[in-house]
Amino acid sequence: MTTKTQKKDKNSPRKSKKDSISVQINENTPLLMPKKIESSSFSHQDFNGASFTGAVFNLSTTIMGAGIMALPATMKVLGLGLGIAVIVFVAVLTEFCVGMLLRYSKAGGADSYGGVMGDACGDVGRGILQVCVVINNIGILVVYMIIIGDVLSGSSSSGVHHAGVLEGWFGEHWWNGRFFVLVVTTLCVLTPLACFKRIDSLRHTSALAVFLALVFLFITAAIAIVKWIQGTTTTPRFLPDIIDLNSIWSLFAVVPVLVTAYVCHFNVQSIANELEDRSRIKSVVRTSLALCSIIYIMTGFFGFLLFGNSTLDDVLSNFDTNLGIPFSSELNDAVRVSYALHLMLAFPVIFYPLRLNLDRLLFPSSVPLASDNRRFSLLTVGLISVVFLGANFIPSIWDAFQFTGATDAVCLGFIFPAAIALRSDPPKKEYIQVRARRGQATDSHSLAERVRREKISERMKCLQDLVPGCSNKVTGKAVMLDEIINYVQSLQRQVEFLSMKLAAVNPRLDFNIERFLAKDIPQPRTGLSSSLAFSPDITMPFPPLHLPHPSLIPASLPTIRNSSETLQRPTGSVVCAVFNEPTVGV
Repeated sequence: MTTKTQKKDKNSPRKSKKDSISVQINENTPLLMPKKIESSSFSHQDFNGASFTGAVFNLSTTIMGAGIMALPATMKVLGLGLGIAVIVFVAVLTEFCVGMLLRYSKAGGADSYGGVMGDACGDVGRGILQVCVVINNIGILVVYMIIIGDVLSGSSSSGVHHAGVLEGWFGEHWWNGRFFVLVVTTLCVLTPLACFKRIDSLRHTSALAVFLALVFLFITAAIAIVKWIQGTTTTPRFLPDIIDLNSIWSLFAVVPVLVTAYVCHFNVQSIANELEDRSRIKSVVRTSLALCSIIYIMTGFFGFLLFGNSTLDDVLSNFDTNLGIPFSSELNDAVRVSYALHLMLAFPVIFYPLRLNLDRLLFPSSVPLASDNRRFSLLTVGLISVVFLGANFIPSIWDAFQFTGATDAVCLGFIFPAAIALRSDPPKKEYIQVRARRGQATDSHSLAERVRREKISERMKCLQDLVPGCSNKVTGKAVMLDEIINYVQSLQRQVEFLSMKLAAVNPRLDFNIERFLAKDIPQPRTGLSSSLAFSPDITMPFPPLHLPHPSLIPASLPTIRNSSETLQRPTGSVVCAVFNEPTVGV
């Protein structure tokens, strides 16, 4: 059933589609909708929930970013064996931390990372977390924009100039300079993508971003395999090369890279809130982490295999030289352009939680950000301006990358989830005094469910014995319940027919069957069933009810004295009386 509510305007008699809001109503729709659900329903009237695939792409794009380019250098420091082990370990640890956040957010009813932190640590804790999200995401977006400028317009470091893609194609001009390229990219690509009010609206661009990351991986793997066949590559180390104290300290330098590579906690709640089935968010997290881990391991492996000990901190810089294979220049440009486009499409996915957390930090008691267009526009323009200025005045990406990775990323990824788990009250487990038989579960919930099923089966058997012919020809519970309901309804129709016949025989007799059944007045033993007989022309779909002896009726069933007392109950009263679920003592 669909109803439409329309805004009435006295000056305009016409009804526009813009003023018409469609709301889906069914038997499960509450009469009074909560404020959050009501506002979201009316602001996104055509939105039916995000799909599982779209959520996986959005979360995978949140995870993958600038950190993927530093993984070959991580493999160079740790070696292939230890590097792959550490990547898998950090992925498992991230899944555990995100699982804790989801569990405590469900228990407290929070709809954001900051809300979970606020329930555990109060307003101060929530404010600290939101500040960390703002600093971390601004740093990540500044890194993205710096890399985009370096790839398209070139960069200079230590007196060496690395030509950009546009400079290599068209030569050095004013319109392919760094500042102008970043202005055009910001206005034409980044700002339009950042103006979406739902993160699910970015699912297509996120899917394209994941595809571009796979293109980068495929090209790198193909080049590495060709050079390995030619015999121009060296066998990569399996373990780290420790020769002095500095080599030991270098092992800890990879921690910011690995932590930043898996930080996605600030976007999990936003994605979960828009899911069509919120219970699938754990599967979304596991699928995204597995996909990103495979891409990380293969990128690190093939990048280290391709360049060996010459692998730079940013492997993208290695694709600025001659690879020693045919079409080397074209493959270099394809790698760099695909990665620059990947960062452009990943930009709005990181920008979304940045804007949301800054709004809740500055305006904690205001209406939702999606409902206030003015506040939404001001925050969007202000944050993009800050990121643009940072990308033009910060000299190196590693200054921002190491700062955010060593401080805010560690807090968001591991410290804050641990603080939430320590400060929140764990859910208490319930125990029941039931001893499990051999081979059966001993968990309290399993035991309680087993006891409940056994009692229901016993009552079903008793009820099945009361209905003639039901115990022989019926096997399924659903079919048996249908037979019982039909039998009780046939008895009720017979009583209604008898009441009408009595009224026709004696008009002065006020025999109202509905009032009779509603009041449920007890009748004497030799009442209606003994003094009245069914007419021969009545069609009975079931044989008459023959009750067993009272001593044979189980004590758990209601006492049935005679057929008249049975007929006094409404249609579903017998069935409901039997199937009241037992309460298991805790």
